[in-house]
Parts: sequence; structure tokens; C-alpha cells
Amino acid sequence: MWTDPARASIVNERGERLVAVHAVGEAAVTAPFGFALALVMQGSCVLLVRNRRRKAWELPGGYVDAGESAAHCAVREVMEETGQRATNPRWRALMELEVPDRADRGFLVKHGALYRVEVSSVAPFDPTDEIEAIGWWPPGNPPDGTSAIDAALLAYAG
Repeated sequence: MWTDPARASIVNERGERLVAVHAVGEAAVTAPFGFALALVMQGSCVLLVRNRRRKAWELPGGYVDAGESAAHCAVREVMEETGQRATNPRWRALMELEVPDRADRGFLVKHGALYRVEVSSVAPFDPTDEIEAIGWWPPGNPPDGTSAIDAALLAYAG
């Protein structure tokens, strides 16, 4: 778990706050996963998606469907958002986010899974209603406009 309080208080453009990242084994996690993110690697570069609505570069990912594993969610979201065929999902960390609860104006804690996946070749990308562009960058040098939480999670790409 991060011990540096400055890193544990990263807030993104949606008002979500990264509470902690636990680099524990996947089997040790008892909380249900609400979402999964993917560190998509090809060689030494990581894939980021440009979210059309938020105008931010992000890691591909999304909500875990009922009955779906977090690993499958990560692979599925990569395909849906980028058209890339991800393989070999490898557990990286458990994320805890505080997200605004629109109903009572408080915050909810959500647990997410972070996986590292690979692609062997890059498929053509067609923009969607959600994703306007994709790009490959070295994890230590993401583009301007990368969401703060996603930029912090790039440390787990190795």
C-alpha cells in the first residue's frame, strides 16, 4: 500500500480520489471489484485512450458486469474501447477510490482491479462515441491531459 500521503490523495477531473493502491496478491482480496483497468503493453509502451466526454487520456477499463471476473472485464474493455485484442491478464494491484455519491453528496469507496495485459500486434482503431483516439507512450512520459489517477497507476506497468 502507498504510504506517501501526497500520492494517496490524487484527485481526477471527476472528483474521484485515489485512497490507496494495494500491491497484494489477487487471492488476498476479499472486497468485490466494481471496476477493472488495464495497463495494455506492447514492448515498452502503454496504451491510453482519449475519452471524448472528459477530454482526458485514461487507461482502458470499466465496470465489472454481473457474473464476470475482473480479469475478463479488463480484457473486454480493451477490445470495446480500442479494438485491440488483449491477452495474458496479470494481476497488478487493488485500487480503492472514493467517488462522489450523487444521491447524498457524500462519497462511496469503490474497489477496482488493475491488470497488465499485452497485445502482440496493433489493430486499426475506429473512434467511438466514448473514445476519440488511442496512443502509445512510455509509462514514465504520458501525454499532457492524462487523468491524474491514471497517470499515477502507470507506475504499475513494469
